[in-house]
Amino acid sequence: MLSVLLALTLSFNNTVEANPLNKESPNLQWTKKVGAQKTPDKEDVFNVADYGAVNDGIKLNTKAIQAAIDACAAKGGGIVTFNPGAYLTGSVFIKEGVNLRIDKGVIILGSQDISLCLNVIE
Repeated sequence: MLSVLLALTLSFNNTVEANPLNKESPNLQWTKKVGAQKTPDKEDVFNVADYGAVNDGIKLNTKAIQAAIDACAAKGGGIVTFNPGAYLTGSVFIKEGVNLRIDKGVIILGSQDISLCLNVIE
């Protein structure tokens, strides 16, 4: 009984430490290192819809999103944007100078079907 109580106490203490709502937690230090650190150097905008992305949350948009990223990088960088809606995608590869802007109303859904995700690399 004592070992169960001790295990619960240790578990609770670890949970409190890892709780993102605990502002004193050192686990929150990563938040200062993510996100845009400066304004993009180039202001050219590449909307994923112009590359065939559909914001219905059903169609796989990996190729379209990657095409927008690639076009942006080829022009020396800029901002890749999304119209409001849900975008299903596999892995995409961000390139130097490319900034993804995920505005309010945009949802990025990751595909769990690896066979769908691999079709971006041909």
